[in-house]
Amino acid sequence: MLVAGDQWYDLRWFEWIGVTGLPLALWGLWLTWAQAKRATNAATATEKAVQSTQQQLRTNQLLVLIPQLRLISSELVAAIEENNRPLARRQLDNWRWQASHLHGILSSAHPEQQELLTLLQQSIGFASSAGSALLQSTKNKTMSSIAMNASIKIGHTCDKLNAWAGRRATEASPR
Repeated sequence: MLVAGDQWYDLRWFEWIGVTGLPLALWGLWLTWAQAKRATNAATATEKAVQSTQQQLRTNQLLVLIPQLRLISSELVAAIEENNRPLARRQLDNWRWQASHLHGILSSAHPEQQELLTLLQQSIGFASSAGSALLQSTKNKTMSSIAMNASIKIGHTCDKLNAWAGRRATEASPR
């Protein structure tokens, strides 16, 4: 400690530790703050990368599922033309399963896909109704009148999904 008459350069070694402690503590606080800021920035960048990866995975899944739905739609039309009830029912069930899966993937995406979600839900309902009607209808009645509404709704949904997939396939992924 400095007493009257002592000079600052007369401090003992342990007194110098106390004097230099304050600047060192401030420097340590600054280093801690800088590291925390870097960690926050890294966490934010990681979160953005995870969201981008999730979006890309959803898009890739959809780009695989949409052609499967188109194939199911084509097979349903062929079954209707051939008046093949078991095949039509199987394709309606396939549509319901695949479209429900696609609906689940899209529902966690952006709200811009609301039109697609509505179309998918409607087509699933039409497919369910048509499948039930095929079970309950008589063998003599042609099934084109029973399944045609579902087929039209399914075809319209496929057209919208194909347009959406085309836009997605040509978009640049954000970096």
